[in-house]
Parts: sequence; structure tokens; C-alpha cells
Amino acid sequence: MSIRHALVVFIVFVGLCGVLFTSFYEKAKQESIRNLNTQQLLHARQAAQGIEDSFVRWTTGLTALSETNHIKDMDSTGKQYIENFYKNDSDLIRTVTRVDVHGRIIYTVPDDRKAIGRDISSQKHIREIMNTHKPVISDVFSAVQGYDTIALHVPVFSGSTYAGTIGIAVNFQSLAKRYLEVIKIGDTGYAWLISRDGTELFCPIPGHTGNSVFKNCKDFPSILAMAEDMLKGHEGVTTYSFNMIRGKTVQDVKKHAVYVPVNIGNTFWSIVVASSENEVLSSLKGFRNRLIVVFGILLLGGVLFSHYGLKAWSIIREEEKRRRAENRLRASEEKYRTIVENMNDAIYIHDFEGNIIDVNENTCKMIGYTRDELVGANIAKIDNAWLRPGNPEFGRLTREGTTAFEHENVRKDGSVVPVEVSVKIVDARGKGIVQVFARDIRERKRMEEEIIGEKSKLKGLWDNAPFGMVLIDKDGRFNYANPKFTELFGFDLSDTPDGRTWFRKAYPNTEYRHTVISTWIEDWNNAKPGTSMPRIFTATCKDGTQKTVNFITSALVSGDYLLACEDITELKHLESQLRQAQKMEAIGTLAGGIAHDFNNILTSLLGYASLIQMKMDPTDPLKLYVDQILSATQKAADLVRSLLTFSRRQSVTLAPLDMNNVIKTANNLLKRLLTEDIELRTSLAKDEMMVMADKTQMDQILFNLVTNARDAMPNGGTLTIETGVVEMGREFIRVRGFGKPGRYVQLKISDTGTGMDQATQESIFDPFFTTKEVGKGTGLGLATVYGIVKQHGGYITVWSELNQGSAFHIYLPEVRAMADQEKQQTVSIKGGHEKILIAEDNEEVRCFMREVLQQYGYKVIEAIDGEDAIDRFKHHRDVDLIIVDSVMPKKNGREVYEEIRGLQPHIKTLFTSGYTKDIVLDKGIEDGKFDFIAKPLSPTTLLQKVREILDR
Repeated sequence: MSIRHALVVFIVFVGLCGVLFTSFYEKAKQESIRNLNTQQLLHARQAAQGIEDSFVRWTTGLTALSETNHIKDMDSTGKQYIENFYKNDSDLIRTVTRVDVHGRIIYTVPDDRKAIGRDISSQKHIREIMNTHKPVISDVFSAVQGYDTIALHVPVFSGSTYAGTIGIAVNFQSLAKRYLEVIKIGDTGYAWLISRDGTELFCPIPGHTGNSVFKNCKDFPSILAMAEDMLKGHEGVTTYSFNMIRGKTVQDVKKHAVYVPVNIGNTFWSIVVASSENEVLSSLKGFRNRLIVVFGILLLGGVLFSHYGLKAWSIIREEEKRRRAENRLRASEEKYRTIVENMNDAIYIHDFEGNIIDVNENTCKMIGYTRDELVGANIAKIDNAWLRPGNPEFGRLTREGTTAFEHENVRKDGSVVPVEVSVKIVDARGKGIVQVFARDIRERKRMEEEIIGEKSKLKGLWDNAPFGMVLIDKDGRFNYANPKFTELFGFDLSDTPDGRTWFRKAYPNTEYRHTVISTWIEDWNNAKPGTSMPRIFTATCKDGTQKTVNFITSALVSGDYLLACEDITELKHLESQLRQAQKMEAIGTLAGGIAHDFNNILTSLLGYASLIQMKMDPTDPLKLYVDQILSATQKAADLVRSLLTFSRRQSVTLAPLDMNNVIKTANNLLKRLLTEDIELRTSLAKDEMMVMADKTQMDQILFNLVTNARDAMPNGGTLTIETGVVEMGREFIRVRGFGKPGRYVQLKISDTGTGMDQATQESIFDPFFTTKEVGKGTGLGLATVYGIVKQHGGYITVWSELNQGSAFHIYLPEVRAMADQEKQQTVSIKGGHEKILIAEDNEEVRCFMREVLQQYGYKVIEAIDGEDAIDRFKHHRDVDLIIVDSVMPKKNGREVYEEIRGLQPHIKTLFTSGYTKDIVLDKGIEDGKFDFIAKPLSPTTLLQKVREILDR
């Protein structure tokens, strides 16, 4: 090689070393700058995030305080809330202040009595929140105490009325010290902060803080350009330079800076973190020196290498080039063949006439032909549908040189294979060669069909599910809601696109909504895939109605949630009704038991007092006292009947009654129950309102309800009694939650009185429940009405609102019959000489019955229990009548009767009992088959019944 060639090589090598040196050094420099900016950006973002998080936390806390009644009213609890809020951040917060609607301070922490009553409505941020009623954050301003501060205020509302603000004053120096002064990048790096109007809020350079950046840096265009972008709220990386500090000229300083916006409330700031480039370059001095040494050695080695290497290179260059080309060609051909043969796809090549040039092994497997059968044959043998000039895919191939689509290939046995083909022209010269890749997609098609089928089934189940369902993603968005959800609540996806909107609409009450949200968040945070979380809440529908709903949330493996909703409003109503019925049944059983013992006592009182009255001379001065005893005893008997009526076990005499006639007959008496300032109105149906009922108990219903209505209208009003017919069908029963199908006579008694709240309505039918003063009500009035209605197979409901009056609706089964006219007849009392056996375990009752019967001539034999009665009868077979207590020790009345009838088949029997009639019937005394007289007994009733039986 000539000297000239060697010199050229050497120069090129030297130049290459210089380029490499410059390139390595520049890359190292740029990498150091990038690392610096990354570090600065991290500090800036951390500081911005810290400031933003502080203001978000304060805004959230103040908003929560503003929604409490204690802050609205500023009671002692509200003041304690404010003090606790201040203590949590006292290192940054200087004051927490409550301002009234006119902008005057009404409370502040720390306590500053001089500040109370101060009017701060002239302050810019106070004027802004008074106008907008939205949270506001002020710019940095100098407080009276001499520190820079930032004010954050949120509005306080009483209902929908603006009621002032609650706010804090943040010590800006403390905030800057926490988040900005700590930023130190190397020896020269620092952070500074500007507001949205360009004021430098924080800067370590003396004299800059409080002034506009455009004033401080008016002579430095690169800084001004950066500031203009910062005021747009942008984030960025830049370089700026300056040559003057504090009015003195210095050597040019180049700084690398990053800037990040700080978004706080209704304003924003921007943080700058900058470091000098000289610090970056100083860190590269060692690297530069080492790099010079390396390249010096390389340069020396390059000289020697160039001399000897160029000699050898010129000799072998041509030989190596030839050998390399041959190897590449063989490797390419082998690689291509290996790839083609080992691919899972079928590959075949043909010309534009369709003549097959080559195929791989997978083509033979997929189509069923051998390689020899395919090579040289026409493509129409396996696939010719698309290779036509009119086919769109053929046109795309000729235009673009490639195309892909789904197609079908025909196998040797005639079956069809669905394939996905990718076609490409690999040689555009002459007629061209077409390469086809065909992938068997039979399995994919089968899976797609299965997926489509499963999706169809799932959608069918979803759309026809008997309960509402919503699919919620991880971000709380409602992705799908089935028709039942829309039917249940009235909301569709456009109404409630996400959880936040759903909570606001379904739970309009703020406190209840917060309770629901906190419960849901707790459930969702603890949810694991496959778990379900049932919760029952009262949700408000789109039309304003409220429903009790069982929500079941299921966590899915994907991280989403499936929410199922079931309306259990009616179920809860039925459960309440069942509990009420069980409670009334239990108390009724207790009332029946009490009635038994009380009736025995009343029999003695009533009987002996009646005997005294019968024997006394009408002019006897003691007769008045006896009359009072009988009157009190009769009141006690009436009270027992009320208890039995409440328990629905009082025996009744049912007869066809026209409710219109019952009301007309009682009209005058009802008017006497009312005061003069209450108007009684009646609105009776034209047709007869026939029911099977006990007239006395129907009167009792009217008297009790009218008396209650009178007491509910102390200042007068209107009482209305109405009748009508109601058809109870399925829809009536579904809507109201009670009833059996059929026609019912409706009795409605309404007043314009004080009304009742919901809690009172739930208890009015409970026995001994009363809202009247002590001594003015027994609490059995409405309980008695309830018992009478239920005993007649009817229903009773109540509607009432405070200061809107009340209305009782009574439904009794309608009958088709004519009412019997009441017949009154006077029955005389007669005595006799027959022998009567009395079987009674209560001594007082037994003695009373003996006295009455003996006074009227009867011969009496006494037995103290069931076994004693049978023994006595065996010794006195000439007994004409046995009077048997239905419930006695050892043997009950029916057992006594059966044994005595075995001794004397035609014995006459009279059953008595202090229990309610249904208990007597349970003891085997069939209704209507035997003579029965209920306690308490009067002498007249006993004597009449005895004579009636003996005279048959």
C-alpha cells in the first residue's frame, strides 16, 4: 500500500477518534443533564403533590365540617370540631375562622376576642365566595400579624340557604419551608414559586419574593419565555441564562430548569427547580480526562494497525466478499425452507393463472392431497373462488400487492375447511408469483360459535332476571344495567352512569348517603373474588318513591363488581304485619286467661249483689249502695268483654245487618258524644250494605272511633262517616298488602283533627297504648275495634298525617241477605222443685248458684271437681239437670258429661265457663249442640236458662 493511502487512512482514523471523543463526551454531558432534570422534576412534582394534597385534605375536612348542624349553629360541639381541626395541622394552619353570611367573624381558633365581629367582607376571597357560594383559595397576602398567608374558605349552607363560610389561614412561610426550602440539588440547585399572575411567592434570592417575575427578570428573555409558559399551567423542561444578580453584572450563568403547575382549588401556582450547568460540567472533568487517555492509546494503536492491517485487508477483501455472498445465499435458502416446512400454517405459491408452483407439508395435511398431486395442478382444485378479476380481494391484491381475508378451502374428500388467508405478490416481474398463507380456523370458529351461544344465554338470563343487576367497573362506572334494574328504580345508564351519581340520586338524604357510602367502601375494600356482600338499604326511585332493597354485591376476578338488587319492600311489610299479628295473638291469649279468673270473681259479685237487691225493700236507704255495686260490677264485666273482644274470642251473635241502618240508628247518640263545635257528616251508599255481624259490637266500633275523633279535635272540626262497596282483587291485595278476594262493605270514619305521626300509627292498635293523659284513657278502645273487626273476618287500616287529620278504613265481607228485625220479649222468672247437680271448682261461684236455685225451690247437690261430680251422680241417680263448669280439675266438663250420659243417656246438661268460648269448644263442647251460659252469671239469666232446659 502506498504512503499516500496510509496517510489517508491515518487522517481518517484520527478524525474518527476525534468524532468519537466528541460524541462520547457530548452523550455523557446530555445524560448528566437528563439525570439532573429527572431528579429536579421528581422534587418539583413531590413538592407540588404535597401542596395539592394539603389543600385537598383541608378542603375536604372543611366541607365535611360545613355540612354538620353543629357548625351551622356554632354550638359547643361545633366549636370543639373547629379546635380539633386546628390542632391536627397547627404547624401550618395559623387560624380557623367561622364567618357569617355578612362577612363578619363569629368564631376563630386560636381564640382572638378582638377578631370576633370584625367585618372582612372587603377581602377579595370573601367577596368572591359571597358571590359564587363556592370554595375559594386566595392569593398569598400579608396578614396583620406580619406573616405571608393563604386563605381557604368553603361555604356553609342551612338547607339551600347560604349561611356564611368556614375557612383557614395557612402560614405560607411554613408551607414553603416544608415543601420548597428542602429542595437542594447539588450546591447550586434551588426551588422558587410563582402565582398565576406572575408574582414570585417564594425565591431564595433576596428582593424577589413579592414582586412580579416580569419585573425581576425583565432583562432575561429566556426566563420570561419560561414564565409565560408557566402562567398557562404547563409543565416543562427548559434552559435559561442570566448575567446579573441583585443589580450587579456577573459572568453568564446557564441553568437547567424544570417547572410544574400546582393546582389548588380555583387557582394554580407553578414551581421551578433549577441548577447551574457548571455543576454538571464539573462532574464530567474526570470522565473527560480518562477519555483523552483512552483515545490517545487508541490513536497510537491505530497507527500500527493501519500500517499492517491495510496490507492484509487488501489481499483477503475480494476472497472474503465472494465467500460471504455464497454463504448468505445458502443460509437464506435453508432458513426459508426450514421456516416454510415448520410453520403451522399451510403455504402454497402459484402464478396469476392459478398454477401451483410449490406447497409446504402442512398444505398437504390440511387439504388431504400429496405434494406430487398439488405441484403443477391448478389452484381451482382447492381454492378458486377469490382468484377472479371481479372479486374485491383480487382487486385489492393487484392494487396493493397484499390482502388478507377469511375463506374456505376444499379438501380431497370434498369437505370444506374454513381458513384465514394472507396473500402477497412476491415477484412482480412478468406474470408475477402469489404466495398464500392459509391458517386452519375450524377450532377458532367452533369456539366463537360457543362464545356467541354462551353470550346469548347469558344475555337472556341477564335481561330476563327477576331482579335488577348492574355491572360496575373498578373505577365505579356503570357499564351495563338489565331491564329489571330500570323497572325497579326508574333509572337507566344515562341517569346513573357511575356510582357517585347513583348515590346522589338513590340516597338524597346527606347523612343517610354518607352511611351507605361508608358501608359500601368498607365492603369493597375487603371484597375478594367470588365473595358476596348482601346489604339492605332504603333507596329513592326516579319517581320519588322509596323502596327497601336487598343489594348483593359480588366481586369478580376481573376486578369489576356485579350488583344484584331485589325489592323486598312488600316482604318487609308482610314481616311487620306478621309480627304485629303474633304480638296481638299472644296478648289475646293472655287476655282470655285473665277473663276466666275475673269472670268467676264477677259472678260472685254480680250474683250476691243481685240477691241482695232482689230481697231489699225498694225504699231501703241501702239500696242505693247495692245499685252502685251492681253498676261497678257491670262496668267490670264490660271491661272483660272488651278484653275478650280485643282477643277476638268473645262470642258474638251474627245476623245480617245493613250498615247504613246501623249508622242511622246510632246517629243521634253519636251526636251527643260530640261537642258543639264538631260537625257530623254522613255519606251513605244508596244500596244496602249487608254484612254478617253482631249489632252491639258494630255500635261499639262506631262509639270508640267517634270518641277518639272527638278527642283529636279539641278546637272543633268535621267528622265524616261514609259507606261503600270495595271489590278486593289481586291488584288491590298486591298494592295494599292485605285482604282476600271478594266484595267488602267499606266503613270510613275520618276527622280533621291533629293527626298522628308514623310511630304512633304503628302502635295505636296495641292494648293499653294511649296518647291521652293519665286517667283519661284505658288504651283498649282501638284494640277493641281491631279485635271486633278481626273477629268478623274483616280488615282495618289507618291513614294519618300530623295536622292533616286521620281516616280509619274498615272492610267487612258483604253478604246477600235481608236484615232481621230485632225482637224484644220479656221472659218471666220461674222456679221449680227439680233436683240439680252443680259441678263447679270455684267455691264462691258454686255457693252463689246454690243460693239462687234454692231460693227458687230447686234441690241442689254440689261437686267441687269432675271426679266428685261423677261420684255424686252415682249416689243421686234422680238428678234432673247437671250444671257443669267446662274447665275443671281432674276431669273437664265434657268428660263428666260423657260418663254421666253412660249412666243416664237422656240427662239434661247446662255448661258454664269463665273462659272464652273458643277454649270451651276446644274442650269438646260443640257450638250449638249443647246448652251453654257464659260467666259472669246474673240470677235472672241463670234461672231463665235452667227453666228453659227443664221445660223442654
